[in-house]
Amino acid sequence: MLSIALKNHFLRSSIDGANLAATVLRALDDGETVCIEFSGVEIMTPSFANAFVMLLLERYEVPQLRERCEFLNRSDHVVCAMNRSVERYQQGIRLTTQRRPA
Repeated sequence: MLSIALKNHFLRSSIDGANLAATVLRALDDGETVCIEFSGVEIMTPSFANAFVMLLLERYEVPQLRERCEFLNRSDHVVCAMNRSVERYQQGIRLTTQRRPA
């Protein structure tokens, strides 16, 4: 299992979201499960959340992520930011680097 404790209280950058997604995807692709500790996170911007969530959803469906990823101690704000990104993805919204669904 890959365990990640986020140290930054303010998750703002899409680049940081993409980097976290890349780390998680490497572990998932290797058959690992992932646990991310969010207890210190106070703010997660849509830019960070979209990059993180949409890159995960590009490769794995929500049920697969629920089964293999554990997100601990998320504040209501973080839960909402991530859920909004899932909703956007399901509505067909993508990052500029992602292909639009047919």
